[in-house]
Amino acid sequence: MLKLLVNNKEEVTCRSSCHLFNKKHNCCPIIREVSYDDPLLPKRCRNFQYKNSTEPVLTTGGSESSEVSFSFVIAGDRGGNENYPNSPSDPVSGVPMNVFWHTDVSGTYGCWILNESASGLMKLPRSVDDVEKGWAKGVYRSPLPLHDHQCRHELRSRICWYVDHDGWGQYAILIGNQIGYLEHPRPGY
Repeated sequence: MLKLLVNNKEEVTCRSSCHLFNKKHNCCPIIREVSYDDPLLPKRCRNFQYKNSTEPVLTTGGSESSEVSFSFVIAGDRGGNENYPNSPSDPVSGVPMNVFWHTDVSGTYGCWILNESASGLMKLPRSVDDVEKGWAKGVYRSPLPLHDHQCRHELRSRICWYVDHDGWGQYAILIGNQIGYLEHPRPGY
């Protein structure tokens, strides 16, 4: 006997599963100009809120090494400032006290730095070739970024090099006074 099994579970996306998604305007009030049907977006967005609070927290279930170019827009951002990369493009309200602005040695890009590493101080590698690599391209152990984020002008004042508790660094986006979007969420979280 042949049985047909059908998986009726809807794929988790911002459009189908996030409480914040505005169906009337067909957009998110926080992140704009993205594919709201991308199943990776809820895994990367730390503001994602299930419509049904009984559902479990999302996990990536593996490493997603897809390139993320931070090509979306945060609602309300204007972008543009002739002082970038020496200072943020726009003032960000509510920046945490333990965050500071950093401009790379060549003066081509800048970002906020948030280091939550348990060890505090970390050795600065000479280049991206000298670092311990993580679960995705762009994730490595370094207190400062060693590659340009190449994000849109509107996001330059929100881009942050985030070093987690275990010392893994990656680009993220500050939304409000916290990390609101991770480029590459850690597998299993």
